[in-house]
Amino acid sequence: MQQAWRCSIVMFQGREILEKRADGAVAQQALAHEARMLEKLAGLHVPELISFSPDRAVLQRAYVAGQPLSELRREYWTRVLDQVEEALVRVHAYGFVHGDLRPDNIIVSESAVSLIDWEHALHLGMVIDQVPHRAVTPGLSHPRLIWGHGVVDTDLDVYPIDQMRRRANEKDEYRASEKAPEKITGPV
Repeated sequence: MQQAWRCSIVMFQGREILEKRADGAVAQQALAHEARMLEKLAGLHVPELISFSPDRAVLQRAYVAGQPLSELRREYWTRVLDQVEEALVRVHAYGFVHGDLRPDNIIVSESAVSLIDWEHALHLGMVIDQVPHRAVTPGLSHPRLIWGHGVVDTDLDVYPIDQMRRRANEKDEYRASEKAPEKITGPV
């Protein structure tokens, strides 16, 4: 799926908000889905939906000040991921999985953890190969999500958390989107 997103931070009624625009039919559908998810999951460690204009393909949501997990030192990841798991218990109780958990979609502030980018959220029980668009991150996404097998269950969120925990404890640090360092064998 090719998405064209344009995000900017703007002032709205005296506060900073994030404005997300979608170009193209697929991106517009994903943006509408994200708006519905933010509305349904209000208060569950997700940004507040300010407004959504399907005609203009513009979503406005509360700006979440903080740092993505990917920018924090790995020694803090375990504590943050514990908070993410707690938040997801409530999301799962509402019948959804995030579907695109990765360090860049977890924002950490001094007071809370927020999960962003809900355009790929999935309903529990859906047949995976019937999901029109799936987000996958090599090395993090559950293999069933990547290959389109089975049904959507909470393991699709648990698996990437486990992978991030494993990475937090690795000595060789690299991002999920980067190739793992190659091991040199034989004489140098």
